[in-house]
Amino acid sequence: MALPTLSSRSWPALQNIYMYTWNQRRCRNEDMRQSCLNTDRFFQTGRLKAEKMQKWTSDKYYRKSADDQREKMKKEAKEANLKARRIKLSTMLLHENKQYEIELKQQTPRKNYELLDQMKERVETLHSAREIKRKQLADEKLLEHWQKNAPEIQQVDRKLFTEHVVSEWEH
Repeated sequence: MALPTLSSRSWPALQNIYMYTWNQRRCRNEDMRQSCLNTDRFFQTGRLKAEKMQKWTSDKYYRKSADDQREKMKKEAKEANLKARRIKLSTMLLHENKQYEIELKQQTPRKNYELLDQMKERVETLHSAREIKRKQLADEKLLEHWQKNAPEIQQVDRKLFTEHVVSEWEH
């Protein structure tokens, strides 16, 4: 028995059928994949919306929002207070500058020389006081150094101290 053979004329028709079915299967798979993606996207957006809604309606979020609002109001009040203080300070400085200019205009050259002499005297007294303090400190340091490095003086110092203690005990 011989196997049936296909004629050369029917082969292109079969090829078209195979291509048609393959194309339909591919389209069906693509539609199925797109449907799955759409379903997944739908549930993802629903889940995100639910999470956000739950977060936004929670007490924690409400408290945070109220705290943020309070902080914002405090910051604005602080800035307004700072601005008012700056304005007040600038007006005070302008007023003082005007007074200073008036005083300078009223001062005679003789008064200026007197003020200059007073300032020189003050500087000299400060310098002399500073020099006296420096000299006293240097003398103290020199005496300490001399006492530490001279054993005879240390011995005399100990003897004087013991005599003082003994005399205190006797009285």
